[in-house]
Amino acid sequence: LLNNNHIRKISRNAFEGLENLQYLYLYKNEIHALDKQTFKGLISLEHLYIHFNQLETLQPETFGDLLKLERLRLDSNVLVCDCDLMWLGELLQGFAQHGHTQVAATCEYPRRLHGRAVASVTVEEFNCQSPRITFEPQDVEVPSGNTVYFTCRAEGNPKPEIIWIHNNHSLDVEDDTRLNMFDDGTLMIQNTRESDQGVYQCMARNSAGEAKTQSAMLRYSSRPVKPAFVIQPQDTEVLIGTSTTLECMATGHPHPHITWTRDNGLELDGSRHVATSSGLYLQNITQWDHGRFTCHASNSYGSVQAAANIIVQAPPQFTVAPKDQVVLEEHAVEWLCEADGNPPPVIIWTKTGGQLPVEGRHTVLSSGTLRIDHAAQHDQGQYECQAVSSLGVKKVSVQLTVKPKALAVFTQRPQDTSVEVGKNINISCHAQGEPQPVITWNKEGVQITESGKFHVDGEGTLTIYDAGFPDQGRYECVARNSFGLVVTNMFLTVTATQGRQAGDDFVESSILDAVQRVDSAINSTRRHLFSQKLHTSSDLLVQFHYPRDPLIVETARAGEIFEHTLQLIWERAKQGLTVDLEGK
Repeated sequence: LLNNNHIRKISRNAFEGLENLQYLYLYKNEIHALDKQTFKGLISLEHLYIHFNQLETLQPETFGDLLKLERLRLDSNVLVCDCDLMWLGELLQGFAQHGHTQVAATCEYPRRLHGRAVASVTVEEFNCQSPRITFEPQDVEVPSGNTVYFTCRAEGNPKPEIIWIHNNHSLDVEDDTRLNMFDDGTLMIQNTRESDQGVYQCMARNSAGEAKTQSAMLRYSSRPVKPAFVIQPQDTEVLIGTSTTLECMATGHPHPHITWTRDNGLELDGSRHVATSSGLYLQNITQWDHGRFTCHASNSYGSVQAAANIIVQAPPQFTVAPKDQVVLEEHAVEWLCEADGNPPPVIIWTKTGGQLPVEGRHTVLSSGTLRIDHAAQHDQGQYECQAVSSLGVKKVSVQLTVKPKALAVFTQRPQDTSVEVGKNINISCHAQGEPQPVITWNKEGVQITESGKFHVDGEGTLTIYDAGFPDQGRYECVARNSFGLVVTNMFLTVTATQGRQAGDDFVESSILDAVQRVDSAINSTRRHLFSQKLHTSSDLLVQFHYPRDPLIVETARAGEIFEHTLQLIWERAKQGLTVDLEGK
């Protein structure tokens, strides 16, 4: 059991030597590919479960050794049912005819085959296309020791493999370092020699068939030959951020030297523009690469040049993206939405996945801005701006909230209250409406303004500092928005301070305790200085410095009592003692 283990890759020899293995469960992992040798030698395997993985394709002969297979699960993968997978369809159809193997395997792509059983897909639906030659090799006459290019191009599905034949024998480019075959099928022969002469032919082959080109002759020539192009660069459309090669090959004697230039005096970027034997390789394409490139081939007998355009394409990208909006009913809405790309994208607006209303209040300007005049309740909802081009679609969704108009309504009314002289008081008054109302206060019909005496915060709460008897009276709270105002009032009574204050006993006890401690300390000092015999000169000096003036002693005593009182209050507060607000 190897299921549910986040396995991404299985080595080709992982199950080597397990001839007696009967059950292999690899489902619910993250396997993207399997080597065709992975299950080699598992001759006793009966159950193979590989469902719920990320397999896109499988190589022929993957299940070739599974002679006793009874159950095979490949469903819930991402199988691409194209020509490369036709062998699997034929295999599963054979299983179905013989009836000894139960199989579950479904197509994920292409979309037209989504959900179909692989065994039910016909040969035509696999969309196999046998190779078709699109570019034939040409006869070449070249001096010994030069470099020769034979070009061959082919189309098909799957992409055909290119094989070169020399004098009816297949060429093995791996065995001869002078031979090299490029990705596009072009054969390059360096440092040609007499044995290279003869007939060359290109064969294109895939699983749907094969095709051969006409024969091309390689002959030797000792006379000087001016450059001639074998392959010329072609106009190329390329997506930003990717790479491409402008092909350019030439023959001649002596072998021509290839150089590249750009129009308008632009220089090549040495870090991204690399000249190779087959052309100019441009990597990590940017907008700066858009333009014309020229290939120059020259030797001592002449020169030729050919040019091609790099057309940089970029998918849509938003430069200005809209944001969610909240507006009041009957107000206008404007959403800016702008995007760049090549080709330039078109801006399209939709509402909740459908077209915009057509009653005339919704307008998409040439800049891409969506304007809604006189917003109504039914305009509320989700809108989507789409930047659309042939390279894709970029989307951004925004929400419109339309608030109805509403007269102000009090959510908290002020109540009659009282305050002692010298105290501060807060009087709350809150209201809501659309638009949000502004709170102001009046006293006796006159609006209160901000000052050191009065303050009205953003919520509408009125604060009166250091209340005095002139502050007593009736106060009005006014909530006002563009649709009207509402008023409520309350009466403030200012009272005089009466009798003892809460906490007086607490402070008095601290004072008495401080007096007792200070007097005890003074008396102890007097006894120590004047009731004992003097033993040293230091004792005499201390006694001499003790003040004889009673006023000085009393002043010092008062200061000590003050300091000790504060210290006692602080210590008792620190110990957690509190003032009893009920009187004690």
